[in-house]
Amino acid sequence: MPSLARWWLPCVALGATLLYVCYVASGGFEIDGHRGFSLFDDAMISMRYARNLAQGHGLRWNVGEAPVEGYSNLLWTAWMAVVQLLPIPLRVVSLWISLSSAALLVANLWLVKALVGAAGGGRRPQVFAVVSCAVSYPLVFWSLRGLEVGLLALLIDAAVLLAWRAETERRTPWPLAIVLSMMVLVRDDAAVPALVVVAYLVADVRTRPLANICALAVLGTLLAHLGFRLGYYGAPLPNTYYLKISEIPLRARLGRGTVAVLRTGATELLLLLVLGALGVARKPRQRRLWMLVAIVGGQVASTLLVGGDAWESWGQPDRFLSIAIPVLTVAAAIGAESLGGEGRDMSRASSVFALALLLRAIAIAAGDFVPRSFTVTPPWDLHPGLRGLSDATGVTVAALLFGTGVILVVRQGARAAPWAVAVLGAMVIAGSVAMNWRDFFAGERTARQIHWDNRNAIFGLKLGEVVSPATTIAVVAAGSIPFFSNLRAVDLLGKNDGHIAHEAPLERFVPGHDKRDYVYSLTTYTPDLVLELWHHSPEELSAIAALGYRTLPNGMYVRAGCPEALVDIVLHRLPEYPFATHRPPTLPPS
Repeated sequence: MPSLARWWLPCVALGATLLYVCYVASGGFEIDGHRGFSLFDDAMISMRYARNLAQGHGLRWNVGEAPVEGYSNLLWTAWMAVVQLLPIPLRVVSLWISLSSAALLVANLWLVKALVGAAGGGRRPQVFAVVSCAVSYPLVFWSLRGLEVGLLALLIDAAVLLAWRAETERRTPWPLAIVLSMMVLVRDDAAVPALVVVAYLVADVRTRPLANICALAVLGTLLAHLGFRLGYYGAPLPNTYYLKISEIPLRARLGRGTVAVLRTGATELLLLLVLGALGVARKPRQRRLWMLVAIVGGQVASTLLVGGDAWESWGQPDRFLSIAIPVLTVAAAIGAESLGGEGRDMSRASSVFALALLLRAIAIAAGDFVPRSFTVTPPWDLHPGLRGLSDATGVTVAALLFGTGVILVVRQGARAAPWAVAVLGAMVIAGSVAMNWRDFFAGERTARQIHWDNRNAIFGLKLGEVVSPATTIAVVAAGSIPFFSNLRAVDLLGKNDGHIAHEAPLERFVPGHDKRDYVYSLTTYTPDLVLELWHHSPEELSAIAALGYRTLPNGMYVRAGCPEALVDIVLHRLPEYPFATHRPPTLPPS
């Protein structure tokens, strides 16, 4: 047994590494006999800024144009630029970003183990927390698909651990100050968990000097970043902030954010939330547990304030909630251990969890009936009602298995307490991760997104090969195609356009997908080729036609006066565009 206690974490880390490598490898694509890799489309926007920075053009969307801050993850974008300084082929550079995120996730497992121990947990809750984080699908997806989630989760966990150790050990304040400063450089909104850490230190007279240094470090970093923004971009906040917040009523954001939190929390995080709440209820004086709760609550509040993300239809927490999954898992592990002392406690726990599982089954089954005004349902994911029934059935079976295990444990009394925790932990992990992993292996939801990202990458690579480098394209998906084609691009939805970002939305609120101004975009930048349009009205189509654009047989739109050679290339030398089945009607005669 001593050898097991010593080697269980490296074994879990090895298994997680193999899982992540297989996940990344399965998401590649073939092009001209070679293997290539892509990232989530939003991550590819940061990759484009990073490439321009690495090539000496600055943090710009288009080389030679006025800079616009279309990314919101400065430090992560800088890391992407470092990777692109290396002699790596364009088609595989994304692979190295994914692998670096995998390394961050694996390294974070040691921090999770240390956090559980520092919160008073033994080996079993440590195993529960580490395994739960290792297989958490939102952490895996958002991180390995190129977003900064893995890095932020690691930094938050490191900051919490350093803050806890500062209570009992006299340490230099600079490691914690550096970690907190890195957090807010990765994303401005990471100031929320940073503030929680500083507030925790302020509450203890022994750590107030450290809190003062950390607060000054975070404030100084934010002010320095603000100065850089004002000097370089001429705006105090990222363009994505104006796109998603400006002109959007608070009521609309809170309404959509509430539904987003309830939907994704009920399908992925409910069991962890219940365990964490029970742990706090049984240890109300445990300050460290309350700190974890505050971090999770802060991320929930952030999601509510911005109205969630655009991808809740997948049924998993968004990138804002996902960075708090490790600290939530730590709290849940302590809660699971606190319930394993006596048979009576397990009996109570079984009642609570029976209710939690029932609510989760109802939430999954009712997923198709969430008001569509607060959700985004991509046209490629129909969410048939039978799927919800199938998911609910699976959860019901899991609940029956869990209940049977609990009854057996309770009948054995306190002698079976260690096994009770093991059974409880196994069922929570299985219930929390099974649905999204099942969908991935079945080629559904996020797997479809990966397939779509790959098709965009292939299209972009081919487009860059066959058209003139002077060609300008207009896009809706502003990530993979502009990056891989390396062409001048026009972002029709405004992530990289300050004018559109400040306009009022034209339709129901969907973060980052509800603003557009086709006439402005086409008259200002005169793209040669419009690959697709987002939503549209007859008036918009008529205005586009009046500008001289005409519809091609493949559904794209070409500017009047473009050489016929470009039209021939677009029609005969490119693969089918990924959104070809979602074209608007043919433009009316100009």
